Amino acid sequence: MFSDTERKALMAGSSNIEFYRGDLMTEMKESIHSIIVQYAGLQGNHCSFFGLHNEKQGGNYMLILVNELRMDLSGQGIVADCALLPLEYESVQTLGSGLRNLMGKSGIVSVKTSDAETKAWLQFSVGMVERCRTWTHNQNKCEYYKLKKIPLTAPDLSVGKSPICNCGKGLFPTSFYADDRIKPLLPYATRAALGPLFSPPYSTKPQDFKDMARKVEERLAMMSKEIREGTCGGCGTSKRADGDETLMKCARCKGIEYCSKECQKGDWKRHKADCQVRET
Repeated sequence: MFSDTERKALMAGSSNIEFYRGDLMTEMKESIHSIIVQYAGLQGNHCSFFGLHNEKQGGNYMLILVNELRMDLSGQGIVADCALLPLEYESVQTLGSGLRNLMGKSGIVSVKTSDAETKAWLQFSVGMVERCRTWTHNQNKCEYYKLKKIPLTAPDLSVGKSPICNCGKGLFPTSFYADDRIKPLLPYATRAALGPLFSPPYSTKPQDFKDMARKVEERLAMMSKEIREGTCGGCGTSKRADGDETLMKCARCKGIEYCSKECQKGDWKRHKADCQVRET
């Protein structure tokens, strides 16, 4: 999902957060990754309800209510099958009791987005709906046809209005209605599929798994050396068999120590693969 550059920036932690803030693709990937991982419970508690949140523009502007994770055979990945609910200024009062009930019982996890990412989500949401659409746009009623623009919030892409037409509102399989927590909100929501974003190989360097494996091997070798240092490579003791405090080093590589010739002989089958003459 993340390129090598993006992964390094994310793993660097908060000290380097400005390294990728402003990179819209990385911001979007991080938000989507956070939603899927938290729904799957891979980082602690299982969470189903998420609010895209822009503090400067009034807080939560769109709810993503995840029903389940599904296999995406065409994309060879997974998608979150969800209800997408843009919080329109005109409908917030109507949704009031349903929203309060949802927040009171389970809570909504806020996913903070920058101004640029907020605009991207308003555009991206249309594609999320079209990705799993099973209904047909009504040319006589569909807002896309009437206003001749997609998303409906274009060109300013401001929050408070739905970027999605009303054609698919409330059209959900029965599995969604089985959850009493979101049932009152479904008539105002549209089914959508949220999947990870991947970097095309020609635009950015992907994660180099061979390099990752090599680094892991180097680290394990270093840890092994640290563990062995000052102890016998055969039995693990820190003293020689004859009572001398100084262990005997391998005469060839000088990189491993033994308490006795017997231990050295017994360990040779394992050690000979790593034993190399040290250059002086």
